[in-house]
Amino acid sequence: MNEMSLKQWMIERNLSILEGTPSERAETIRRVIERCLPRKNISDRTFHSNITEWIRCELEKDTTYPAAFLKRIIDAVIEATGPTIRNPNAVFITILKKDFGYERGKT
Repeated sequence: MNEMSLKQWMIERNLSILEGTPSERAETIRRVIERCLPRKNISDRTFHSNITEWIRCELEKDTTYPAAFLKRIIDAVIEATGPTIRNPNAVFITILKKDFGYERGKT
């Protein structure tokens, strides 16, 4: 999925990363992740839940630039869904670890 088609999908569903509580914004990102990154098994579903919780906690910790943070997350989702990517969930988690310091279970 590219940025333009994802933006259109979000507009059609009235989803925004610019407004809402940290929980509402994290829910928006969860919907984006589930739209772009296929859940093939229970592990993927757990991964998506863990990422959503981590994003919510990050937003609650630092409210300075939430839209910029979430835009970077969306960019990571788009990068992980490139045409040559075989396992987008694995690529996404690698990006989160490298670029955002994500560690499962650490919020």
